[in-house]
Formats: sequence, C-alpha cells, structure tokens
Amino acid sequence: MTSTDMDAIKEVIREELSKKDVFFLDTSGETVNELIQIFGETMPFYVSDEEAKKHGFEGAVIPPSIIPTLVSSKLGEIFARLAPKVFKLGGKGIIHVGSHVHFLKPLIAGRKYRLEVSLKDIAEKTGKKGVYLLTSLDIRVYSEDGDLVYRDVYSFFLKVR
Repeated sequence: MTSTDMDAIKEVIREELSKKDVFFLDTSGETVNELIQIFGETMPFYVSDEEAKKHGFEGAVIPPSIIPTLVSSKLGEIFARLAPKVFKLGGKGIIHVGSHVHFLKPLIAGRKYRLEVSLKDIAEKTGKKGVYLLTSLDIRVYSEDGDLVYRDVYSFFLKVR
C-alpha cells in the first residue's frame, strides 16, 4: 500500500465520519425490557416507573450496562457505510480497541434521546503486525431537553498493511 492509498483511506474516513451523524435511540419499554432480561438486570427501578419514582427518578431508569448496546446498533450503521469504501482501497479489518464512557445523567425508558457521532482523531500507527489507523469517535447522547447525558470516546484500529 502506498502513502497515496493511505491518504485516500484517511480521506474516506474523514469524509464519512465528519458528517456528524445524528440518530435517535430506541428506548421504548419493549426494547429496554428485552435487554434488561438478556443482561439479567434486577434492580426494581429499571423495570417499574413507580419504583424509580420512589428512588427520586422521573421514570424507569435504563441500566447503564444496556446503553452501550443501544449506541452500538447505531455505530453499526456507520461502519456498514464506511467499511466497503475502505476495504475497496485496501483496508484489511476493523478492530474496536476501547471506549472511555461517561454516564452523566440517568437515561429514562421511553424518552427520546439524540445520538451524535463525529470524528475526533485519526492517526497512523505501526505495530508488530503492520500499519493501522487509530481512529477515535466522539459519541454524545442528549436528552429531549438538550442535556448531555452520555459520552463515549470510541476508538478502533483499521488495519491497512
């Protein structure tokens, strides 16, 4: 892979991820309740508005363990759009390497939350197994009132050589 190919891949990533994608999370009771059962969450304020209100919440709280799952389904849409373009230029694979998650306020089931994804950084790295592009996304979730309630700096390697 030439430096021109690498520059082309970086440009595709910048182009696709600079669009500042906006999604809405599905926090309907049905979706959240299914995930609560799958994850084995047992706190009463996760499944009952009444119990949540007893604990000072506005309604049933979405367990923090479930929020990254709700977010990752939207990231899948971005990667489905990005991967074919990158692989056509010589990309070899995408590997999630980490997240720095901050839960800033409880998310309440049934409310509308806006998810914004934007490119934070892209850097070329060389390791024992080749050349990678370390890419970081800034993921933010906002409440209906515009309050930032969740933030994740999501990083992945894109193997290019």
